[in-house]
Amino acid sequence: MPSMQIRRTYRVPLLLFTFALFADHLITQRGLAAGGTEGDIVVIWLWNVLPFGPSMLVMLWWLLVIGIALLLSPFSIFVGRWWLYGAFIGHLSGFLSWTPVLHIPVQRVWELFGQQWGLAFLLACAGAVGLLLAAVHSWLTRRT
Repeated sequence: MPSMQIRRTYRVPLLLFTFALFADHLITQRGLAAGGTEGDIVVIWLWNVLPFGPSMLVMLWWLLVIGIALLLSPFSIFVGRWWLYGAFIGHLSGFLSWTPVLHIPVQRVWELFGQQWGLAFLLACAGAVGLLLAAVHSWLTRRT
């Protein structure tokens, strides 16, 4: 797939994902500095295992997510879009979980499912909404 087509195909989900990832990262750093806790056990594990700070980790995560979308694109543009939209929703909800908008609902999910299953539930929700956004995106691009 030519470079220009990839940029046009993934422009919207890539911009949304990038915005949400960095917003999530910045508010998480602020929350942790204020004594807050991180709910994502994968992030906690990576921060403890990897020999560099969270800013480098967020850049590596950005590259990994985009790399997976690009690897998926020869097989299915729809799946690549779903992947990026799912990552966008996941990080948007991560960002909003530090705000009054989603803090209480996320806490209820943790209480109901526990931390590990709560994370799995929230990721499944992000994947489902990402699927819906990818479908809408595909429908809109077919119409134009």
